[in-house]
Amino acid sequence: MIYKISIVNHNRYSDTLECLESILKSTEQNFQLFVVDNSTREKDYEMFKKWSLNVPLNLSTKFPDLVYPISHKNNNDILFINEEEIEIKKVIEQKIVFIKAKENKGFSAANNIVLKFLKKQDKYDYIWILNNDTVIPTDFLRNISIKMSKEKNNVGLVGNSLCYYDFPKKLQCVGNKFNPWLAHTFPLYENKQFSDISKSDINNLIPIGASMFIKKECFKDVGFLDEDYFLYFEEWDYASRAKKRKWKSLIITKFHIYHKHGTTINCGKDGKQRKTLFADYYFLKNKILFAKKNLKFYNLPTIYLSFIPIIINRIKRRQWDRLALILKIILR
Repeated sequence: MIYKISIVNHNRYSDTLECLESILKSTEQNFQLFVVDNSTREKDYEMFKKWSLNVPLNLSTKFPDLVYPISHKNNNDILFINEEEIEIKKVIEQKIVFIKAKENKGFSAANNIVLKFLKKQDKYDYIWILNNDTVIPTDFLRNISIKMSKEKNNVGLVGNSLCYYDFPKKLQCVGNKFNPWLAHTFPLYENKQFSDISKSDINNLIPIGASMFIKKECFKDVGFLDEDYFLYFEEWDYASRAKKRKWKSLIITKFHIYHKHGTTINCGKDGKQRKTLFADYYFLKNKILFAKKNLKFYNLPTIYLSFIPIIINRIKRRQWDRLALILKIILR
C-alpha cells in the first residue's frame, strides 16, 4: 500500500510536529506526507523549517515512546513550497512537503490544496486525511495496510478507532451513526474502554474526520472536499456523496490512534467543555447546509425543530450572543 497523508496545521505547530514524529516512527514507511500551514502567524512555518534542519526542539508529549527520539531529517527529503507553486507542480519526489496556504479558507480548502495536486497523480492507493492533533502507534499503518489489502473493491472510505490522547484506554468513538431526521450523528462506543468493545469491522458508518482513508478510485470518482463547510461536516458530506456513487465505508475497530479532540472548544466557568462561539457558529450553520445539500426536503422540518433544545440550552447558560446567532442561522 502507498499512502498520501494530508495534515492541516493552524497555529499549533507543536501538535503537528508531535504527530509527524509519530508517523516517521511507523514500521510502514510507504507514504508521502503533506502538511498545509493555514496559520495566521509566521512562527509555525519557521518552526517547521527549524525542525527540518534538525534544530533541537523540546516537544511536549504524553507518548514519549511514540515520539522520541526525534528523527534525523535529511534536507533532501523535505520540500517547502507555497500554494501557488504546488498548483503548477507535476511531480514531487520529497517524502515530506510543507505547503504555505495563501489564506485560511478552512479545513476542506486546505486539504484540497493537496487533493488537487494528487488528482494529477496515480502512484498511490489511499489518501489519509489526518488531524494534526493525533499520535500514531508504531504498527498502526502496517496493520491497517494488511487489513485494507483484503477488502472489496467497492470500499471507498475507511475509518478506525480513536482513543483520547489524555485517556489512552478510553474511546472517543469508532465512527458515527447518522440520523437524517435530526442531521445529527451519534458516536458509536463513545467513552467506552477500548478493551471492552467488539473488534469486528463495521460497515457503512461515517468515519471520524480526524482519521479518514479515501481509496484512490473513490477520490477520483467523488472529487474534492466541499469548501462551503469551512469547519465541521466535511466527512459527513464526503461520505454522503460517496454513498450516492455506490462507494461503501468500513470502520476497522481493532486498530486505533490517539486524538487530542476538542482544540476548537473552551471550558466554561463550571469547568465543562463547550464549543467556542466560532465553533458553535460553524457547527450549527453547517448542520443546515448539509441537510439542504444531502437530505430530502421532508427531513428539514424536524431538523429545524431540533434547534429548540439548543436554544433552551443557550438561554439557560445566558449565552445571549449565541442565541442571536442561532436565530440568524435559522432565519437566513
